[in-house]
Amino acid sequence: MITLDKKTYVHFQAALLSYQYIYSYLVKGGGDGVADVVQNLIDAAKQGIETESEGTGEDMMQNILEVGEKLKNAKGRNAQHEAFFAISDAFISYFGSWPNQLIRNRLKICRCKNGHQWLQPESSPTACPYATNKFLDCLIIVETKY
Repeated sequence: MITLDKKTYVHFQAALLSYQYIYSYLVKGGGDGVADVVQNLIDAAKQGIETESEGTGEDMMQNILEVGEKLKNAKGRNAQHEAFFAISDAFISYFGSWPNQLIRNRLKICRCKNGHQWLQPESSPTACPYATNKFLDCLIIVETKY
């Protein structure tokens, strides 16, 4: 079970907001604008590591930091997808421990037929950020709502 100190939760929320912007960029086809948003995610993860005491929360924030740096340095769409997949797993591990936080943050977990998972706002139409052709790659997407 992943736990966060209250003072770290603010940084987690900032990282989560950056994650949602990154998701939007990837759904729209990626691009150079991702780098600025990824830096916000990295900065929030660094601050979370500084405020979190040793344990599962610090490990999660460290993981978000490391894969955020991979995403920042990713060259090409496949490398972006691989790094985003790892960031998604880090966030989903937290929400697996605290599914009520999905409701609080108005998020849903989605999974495509290729096994990739991601978080997205409940109010948004479901779209796979990993699909290269939106009409062929992800004909089946499962939404997990709590």
